[in-house]
Amino acid sequence: MNYFRIVLIFILWHLICPSAPGFDLCTQVSATELLFTSSVGYNSNPALAADTEAGDGITGSPFSSHTLALEQMFDLDEKFTVDVSPSVSYQNLWKTADNHQFNVDLSISPASAWQRVLPYIFTNGYVYRDSLIKTDERDEFTLGVGAEILLSGRYTLCFEHAWQRISYLESASLFSRVGRELNTAENSINPLLPEVVFNDPLYKTFDAPDDVNMLLKANLDMFILPSLTLSAGLKYEYLASSLEAESFWQVTPDIEIVWEFANQWQFVVATQLESRKYFNIYDAFPGSLDAESNSTYDMSETVDPYINSDIFSVRTLNYTTSLNFRLAYFWKRVELFSSFFIEHGEYPLNNESYNQQVVECGFSWSF
Repeated sequence: MNYFRIVLIFILWHLICPSAPGFDLCTQVSATELLFTSSVGYNSNPALAADTEAGDGITGSPFSSHTLALEQMFDLDEKFTVDVSPSVSYQNLWKTADNHQFNVDLSISPASAWQRVLPYIFTNGYVYRDSLIKTDERDEFTLGVGAEILLSGRYTLCFEHAWQRISYLESASLFSRVGRELNTAENSINPLLPEVVFNDPLYKTFDAPDDVNMLLKANLDMFILPSLTLSAGLKYEYLASSLEAESFWQVTPDIEIVWEFANQWQFVVATQLESRKYFNIYDAFPGSLDAESNSTYDMSETVDPYINSDIFSVRTLNYTTSLNFRLAYFWKRVELFSSFFIEHGEYPLNNESYNQQVVECGFSWSF
């Protein structure tokens, strides 16, 4: 992704030297913050295959995570504000393998709102590397526009529309990147199945896919009390993949409640529901739609009538629900936090599903 590298080099260069050529309109650095976060926790199912092969029957793993983030704001000719936020993260799963990521956010907005409306443009570059799940390694680039609308002193409405390019680095079988907590490698190719199974599209390996995603998002912040905030959001995504069967549309409503109490404490609870519909499976592969469920695509007729159809079914409509609790204590520039995350997801192949729980505690230090 050459365009991503060019943008990344440009941003980092001007972070190091704001007065560098090409940024002459930058009159001053208005704010700079460096944030370091470190935590430890336990993930119930980060890599099912690794632990299953070890034979211990335990699918979870303790982990440690570390993040360094920089936020720097510039005044651009006293008319616009530029906000640049690069960050790097590393996570070590003690029983399996590690992963790391690099992220850069850039947004430009007017220095002041226009008639209670603050428009902005934003871009994002994201690099993810995973030593355990290689098919999840990818580069992302996002470009979008948004607007914050101050409806009143208690209500703020935000709209965003974005275009996203996702380039995966590794070849993969279909849906192997769906549901990162669920391993499908062992179930994908079973040596006990007839030879015809290995020629079925569901079990072939395809070139590294490229995806294009269009996003629409709306969010309403409601300041109910000085110490209580309620946020409700709705996101729509339309993803076109080079692997046609993996193209989908998705609708995600979410709710978040933030309660600040006793001056230095904060409690957050958030939940969301993802509804994902794979709309191109019918054209990509031969098969038939299950008349009873109206959402399961049965391919067994085209493979072998003597094989159990469950191992050749694709669920076209899948739901993922999650719930997150977070408690934080603030002391000067230090934040101490603990969180509990739970998720249940449906997997497209073979009517399978997965569960995940994550417990985490740590601290953040800004300076």
